Amino acid sequence: MSVTELLGIEDEVLRELVESRWDSWLEVMPALAVVAEPRHLLEWRVTASPEDANAALVGLAQLAAADGYDDRDAALVLAWLVLPAALRVRRELGWIPGPVDQSLAAALWVEVRTVPWRRPVRVAARILWRLRDAVRADLNVPIRGNVPDLPMESLPEPNVPPVPDEPSGELESVLDWALESEVITGTDRGLLDCLLSAIRDMDAAGASPRANTVAGLAGDRVAGVVAAQLGVHPRSVRRRTARVLAALQTNVPRYLNEVAA
Repeated sequence: MSVTELLGIEDEVLRELVESRWDSWLEVMPALAVVAEPRHLLEWRVTASPEDANAALVGLAQLAAADGYDDRDAALVLAWLVLPAALRVRRELGWIPGPVDQSLAAALWVEVRTVPWRRPVRVAARILWRLRDAVRADLNVPIRGNVPDLPMESLPEPNVPPVPDEPSGELESVLDWALESEVITGTDRGLLDCLLSAIRDMDAAGASPRANTVAGLAGDRVAGVVAAQLGVHPRSVRRRTARVLAALQTNVPRYLNEVAA
């Protein structure tokens, strides 16, 4: 069975569910008022501004959360809205042996029921990122250090842009947005996590990786550490990192316009 079938998601059924429950949800969750036509919620989710879309998702997440209103109908609607992103994860993880659909469906249900709605959160990006780790963990695949499409020897080496020295909250916000907006892939995000983790470990050991270029992210020593973990050539890591950082830098104005303004 597919992820959609396992969760019991059918577009028309969900449209009717939204119509029947929306007024009662709106009474306790005024943030949902950003949605003008609830029956067309799925289409609205695609065309709405990032701020409005996330506001509606946070509202649904609070309704759905076990520590919120514990509303399973709201949880199903939230799963429906993030399903396209979940299916992208399914395609990305297609190389993993085992019952990926069952694992992904179970993980998606857990995630829509456990969004930390009490603090600022980009709901879709958080669910998308955590799904990958949940499926890998469930199927006994290393959460970090297994990036099957890293070797990219034919990529040209682009100019490397600057990035912050520390993996700050703002950097996390940028990366979450970039993942949700398809500026970077889950593999790209995994690579950056590996690099940042290696930098922190080297800092703790007094190795000062930031003496290299780009706050250490594109440095030879860090690339060598991560390449050894992933089983690829350091040049592949450096080139992939440079490409990812270039994509992030190119999209900074878009991020500032959509999210940070």
